[in-house]
Amino acid sequence: MPALDRHAEYLPDRPMVGYGMEQPDPQWPNGAKIAISFVINWEEGGERNILEGDSGSETFIIEHLSKPSIIGGRDHMTESQFEYGPRAGLPRLMRLFKK
Repeated sequence: MPALDRHAEYLPDRPMVGYGMEQPDPQWPNGAKIAISFVINWEEGGERNILEGDSGSETFIIEHLSKPSIIGGRDHMTESQFEYGPRAGLPRLMRLFKK
């Protein structure tokens, strides 16, 4: 039994076959030859923080792994790492996309 047949009920009702050498013409607007897709991965908000009711600061998903958790206190360096995306990173990207 092929591996995918065991899970057929979860697969889409369409053949997963490529076009090979017979690629369709997507007819992009204004004669464009390429389309670019940007995917922004935003993971802030999952870190431990006493402001959110946790017992201490984050220790596992940070850049400096050897730093112990600050129990009952805030770790401003770690908070600033997670704050950059929503505070400065995303607005910066959005300004670039508008150009």
